[in-house]
Amino acid sequence: MKLKIIILSLLIGVVLIGASVLGTIFYFKHEQKGLNHTQQIKHVVPISIKLFTLLTTIENSHDKIIGESDNIDTNTIQITLYAMINPKNKEAFDQFIKNYKPEIKNNILQTIILSDAQSLLQEKGKKELAQNITKTMNNTIEKEIHKKNIVQKVLFTNFIIE
Repeated sequence: MKLKIIILSLLIGVVLIGASVLGTIFYFKHEQKGLNHTQQIKHVVPISIKLFTLLTTIENSHDKIIGESDNIDTNTIQITLYAMINPKNKEAFDQFIKNYKPEIKNNILQTIILSDAQSLLQEKGKKELAQNITKTMNNTIEKEIHKKNIVQKVLFTNFIIE
């Protein structure tokens, strides 16, 4: 009877030790996978690419009087633009800028010209312009090279209205 208790105790001990070892191996194996998975999900920091500086004139809509084109009040605007993109899109974006720079400038100028100088003096107007330029660039990119939403946002590093 004592021999059965000793054998049973040893068997239970071996099972408990085996379960502990297997549990530890299982834990560390999954912990290691978790680290690899976490490393793969790293936050991608967008990069900024200087596009160009634009200088143009825009009209003040509050002074527009139908039929009186001589008295149109205009302002000069100078803007330096940067595009924020994902680093994985840098090569395609650089090639796009190289190949389509005149079209990009034209489309952005058209977007700026549609703005009212008075609204651009306000923060809301500047934010709306940045969003509109981002949409314009992404639409041009999608049309020309069939890639969507490469430009995450557009930043102004120089914004002068005279």
